[in-house]
Amino acid sequence: MRQQPFIESDLLFYFPEHWVVKEYDNHRFYKNLSGLGLKGLDFLVLNPEGGGHLYLMEVKNYRTRVRAGGIYEAPLKSAEELAATVVSKYEHTLRAIRAVHLYYQRKWWYRLLNRLIQNSRYAQYDPVFWTRAYEFIRQPAKHTLLLWLETESEDQAYEEKLQQHLQISMGLQVKVKVASQEHPYPPGVTVQT
Repeated sequence: MRQQPFIESDLLFYFPEHWVVKEYDNHRFYKNLSGLGLKGLDFLVLNPEGGGHLYLMEVKNYRTRVRAGGIYEAPLKSAEELAATVVSKYEHTLRAIRAVHLYYQRKWWYRLLNRLIQNSRYAQYDPVFWTRAYEFIRQPAKHTLLLWLETESEDQAYEEKLQQHLQISMGLQVKVKVASQEHPYPPGVTVQT
């Protein structure tokens, strides 16, 4: 099976080819909305299998890396601070998805073709993708906040504390997963350093 590659935080992500992946912070909608102070998660990933699922994905790489001949070390934030950052980006991303949906709702052609767009299999096209993303964020079982976390060494206590802070901050309305190369989620996604 072919896979599509994306680079984020010096990590090379491979997603299944039939998934639709938007590098949100490089997308034209984000560039327009970021000027309003909205922050965004790194990827919006739509898995079309089984009725579909949306992964709202943030990548944090705290491993020591070599860049342009220099050593780059990002200090690991406390679990509480990292959770607050991720939750803020998640909430801003939800607002942005709602704003994009409203943008499309104001287009005459979108209103005319709405039923076709909602039922389309071509989620790689922006109107279809954003419509589907909007529908999925309205259903907690249809979307997951995914934090991809890379650290120098595996620290189960830190990950549990981080998971706890994320759950407390977000309530129980959405699934939150912490993934890494050692504990990947969702299935089908692979990473190389």
